[in-house]
Amino acid sequence: MFPTFERDLTAFEENAILQNHTAIYVYGEIDYLDVFGDRHLTQFRFRCNGQGYPLGLFKPDSEGNEAT
Repeated sequence: MFPTFERDLTAFEENAILQNHTAIYVYGEIDYLDVFGDRHLTQFRFRCNGQGYPLGLFKPDSEGNEAT
């Protein structure tokens, strides 16, 4: 699944991302059973801002990342 924006970012929004005033966030979870039948849940949150924005690079956020 590839999420897409329903509209282009404005110049104001892009400048705010480049200057680290805001970011684009991607979050979700992975839930699965391993071969031993044990359930595992991983929640993740990544963000893209600053120098990473022109390159489309996301990095783990300081919050929202947990695994069991």
